[in-house]
Amino acid sequence: MGKDRFACGRHNLPEMSHFTSQIVGSVMFRIFDFSFSLSLNIQTILMNAKTIKITYWILVSVFSAFMIMDGIGGLMMGAEGKEAMKALGYPDYIMLILGTAKILGAIGLLQTRSVLLKEWACAGFAFNFIGASLSWSLAGGPALFAIIPLIPLLFLFVVYYFRRKYDKIVRLTSATV
Repeated sequence: MGKDRFACGRHNLPEMSHFTSQIVGSVMFRIFDFSFSLSLNIQTILMNAKTIKITYWILVSVFSAFMIMDGIGGLMMGAEGKEAMKALGYPDYIMLILGTAKILGAIGLLQTRSVLLKEWACAGFAFNFIGASLSWSLAGGPALFAIIPLIPLLFLFVVYYFRRKYDKIVRLTSATV
């Protein structure tokens, strides 16, 4: 190849000055570099998307399983639950209401059709855990009993964080298809 031609991929550009060929070469390299880094970023995003999806479904499944078990415990109205409700000043039938709400909330978190239903389920669980913590605090119960409901509340926050990331990924992938 002679000095009067500039190679750009498979194309040879005719007779350019040295200065012009440097500029064109620099621009072509930057475009290639940009497209290469863009493809790497897309691969990284897709890999992170898969990780986020898996993490979200593991977290929401574990959380929902615990809420379903707790809801079943409330519906069975065990002796320990009745004693706890009596210590807090609540009637026994509140266990049936909360048990049903927990099971329905867990189903709401596991369904994939309505984002709004997931929001409401998360809000309901948050109100439940905050209410349980405040009830034990205001009833003069042991401090540990007031702290224990805050642990699943923190877990719920992690589930909610990953749910928001998961929903963003679902919106992005459905928009590109």
